[in-house]
Amino acid sequence: MLLKVFFRSVRKRFSYFLIKVAGLSLALMFGILVFLFVKSELGYDRFHDDPEDIYRVATYIGFRGGMESEGTPFLLAESMLENMPVVQKASHLIYIGGMELSRGADTYTTPVHLADRGFLQMFNFKMTQGDGQQALSDPNTVIISESLAREVFGGSEVVNESITVHVNQEKKVFRIGAVAQDVPENSSIEFDLLISDLNAPQFMGESIMNSWTPFKSNVVTFFKSIENTDREVLVNGLNEIADLNGLSQRLNSKSQPERLPIMRLTDVHFKNNPDVRFLKERGNLNYLYILSSIAVLILLVAAMNFANLSLGLSVVRSKEIGVRKVLGSSQFSLRKQFLFESSATVGISLLLGMLMAYLYLPQFNSLLDKQLSLNFFQAPETLLAILLIGIVTSLLSGMYPAYVIASQKVLTSLKGKASIQHKWLPNSMTVFQFGISMLLVIIALIMQSQLRHMANYDLGFDKEHLIYQTFDYSLSPSDAEVRRFMEEAMKDPSVLGMSGTRGGLIENEDETLWSVTINDESLFIPSVKVGYDFIPMMGISLAEGRNFSRESPADAEAIIVNQAFVEVMELEDPVGKTVNLGSVSPLVIGVVEDFRFKSLRTAVSPLILNLRPGSPNTAILTRIDGRNTAQALGHLKDTWEQLNMKQPSYEFHFFEDDLNRQYVSESNFKSVVSYASFFAMITSFIGLIGLCNLNLNRRVKEISLRRVLGANMLSVMLLFLKETGKLLFISAVIFWPLAFIYLEGWLANFNVRTIQSPAIYLSIGLIVTATAAILILFVIRKTSSANPANVLRSE
Repeated sequence: MLLKVFFRSVRKRFSYFLIKVAGLSLALMFGILVFLFVKSELGYDRFHDDPEDIYRVATYIGFRGGMESEGTPFLLAESMLENMPVVQKASHLIYIGGMELSRGADTYTTPVHLADRGFLQMFNFKMTQGDGQQALSDPNTVIISESLAREVFGGSEVVNESITVHVNQEKKVFRIGAVAQDVPENSSIEFDLLISDLNAPQFMGESIMNSWTPFKSNVVTFFKSIENTDREVLVNGLNEIADLNGLSQRLNSKSQPERLPIMRLTDVHFKNNPDVRFLKERGNLNYLYILSSIAVLILLVAAMNFANLSLGLSVVRSKEIGVRKVLGSSQFSLRKQFLFESSATVGISLLLGMLMAYLYLPQFNSLLDKQLSLNFFQAPETLLAILLIGIVTSLLSGMYPAYVIASQKVLTSLKGKASIQHKWLPNSMTVFQFGISMLLVIIALIMQSQLRHMANYDLGFDKEHLIYQTFDYSLSPSDAEVRRFMEEAMKDPSVLGMSGTRGGLIENEDETLWSVTINDESLFIPSVKVGYDFIPMMGISLAEGRNFSRESPADAEAIIVNQAFVEVMELEDPVGKTVNLGSVSPLVIGVVEDFRFKSLRTAVSPLILNLRPGSPNTAILTRIDGRNTAQALGHLKDTWEQLNMKQPSYEFHFFEDDLNRQYVSESNFKSVVSYASFFAMITSFIGLIGLCNLNLNRRVKEISLRRVLGANMLSVMLLFLKETGKLLFISAVIFWPLAFIYLEGWLANFNVRTIQSPAIYLSIGLIVTATAAILILFVIRKTSSANPANVLRSE
């Protein structure tokens, strides 16, 4: 009976049913996609056994301001097992960087990591072929990921196949001992080629292996404690190890509560923020909260839209309700019927929402650079969570309308004069719908304005037409190799300039730091190795002094600093003077105006530029003629391969793209908010169309009487526009300040920021009002133009 009445109601009012389903399915689709994203982010590193007992160790360097590095001494894991009884397991993962591999005539470049046998005892990385622990016990075998195995070997069985790794100008042949399943996306630890740390002397050198000073260390240490071990016990044990081996004294961390800071592996993804890092880029927990809140708000908008339409339909269905009460239906049975109808509608919307989410998932993955999947067989909890979302949405959207509709009086219903008692409630829901929609649109536009402001900001150098090559340390070219490449490359007029560099040009790149003393306090200042042509090629302006000169051999020991350095060091007329950088006191030959390579979130930091002859170049910057990009790139590639450089293939990216990648999280979040605002606005306008139709049906007699008394169609339209305009104005008054407050907090994260233009707020208000007016005019045109005599006769 319930189903029969539901289908009859849908058939009689199919347009309203479509409006309800359209709004709900859009909201549920977005809710499902956000749930998948949140589930993936919160599940980081939780696929290991007892993840709450696994910790990552870092090193605290206690000079001015302090800094933290994920690099730890090579001997730390072994020392923890010997001196800390509460530690069950300890292991380290050593980040070697990109290295050249070869198989026959084919060559590849891939990140290489070293690990001890305990690594796979602690972490649940699955092997699809071979024995992983045995492979890490043998210095001549390696573990290879499925993806790399397919790329190199193509076939399915690769155990006992051979591969050659180029190590420090030497070639070493390894046998494939095991194939690892590709590391899950929600893992902070990543690897493609894993080699036993018994090879560490060949890859790292004996000095780093036997040193307790973790400067330039790329060894990340993990341990697993006995269950429920108090954190203080772990911290004290590590502090004793640091003190015993002289680490605290060398790093000035004796007074630090945690000389070797620890963090649960399950916290690494969101809370890990060391100055030097090797694990995967951390996530943004605030964005996760905000995205979840947006999904909930959109579901609320859709639920309110549904409730508004249901309440409006109660007026149209008033005679049906009255007849059913006369025939003996109780309020309980009527409420059950209407609640069933709303649940069935939500159920159909949920199925459509799941289908739409499945179809849109690839684009959503591309937007957030994720690999989410909607697979209920592999993750049945996902299906349960989605069903729970549907149930909650059903209750939110159906409970109140069912209660109100069933409570109508019999005589009022039979006369067809039923009305909604609390008229403020539908109006309030409309205010909320449009308020949330405008808030999201404003946030998206201001975020876009900030990203555009940063993209167009004068960074103090010319960022266009710059080619950026980066190298891992083992493949870094020497100054002589860079000079040879530059001489050959610049024979083509499309190549305008070139310079080798080493240092942290871009966020999260390895930095060389100098220790300086200011007012008896130590401060680390980054230093960038550059070539003689770096400053003019980059278009950086000299404020004082001169550039490095090939005619001046003494410049090999000199430095050029930026204006921020002069300010921090409190120098007057620094050119021609020496500065104390700890072990050396180089001569300052020039001061450049401040320029920015790193994120605009932070202020310009002090910087030292030097030549550092003999130090390898971890990057090459090349200026090309933008009018002949294809010719320049082709010539650079041919020249690189002809010179037989350490890195066999010419791999590059545009420097401007690298600069923009520093804001990828903000850009992705802005895109998601844009989509959310679109869904919310569409849902709100769908609801507005439905409400206009219902209001017209309810007020058809009033409109006809107005027409008989001389009102024209324009005045009728203005009546409805005036009522809607009031609601939109209230929405703006309430939600615009909320958008302004949130955006002020978000913009505070940037040292360089845009201003919130009132024009954006006003334009959104005008666009929403104009769109609402067009929809209202379209909806009421037919009814208001009908013959009033015919309408009054039927009424």
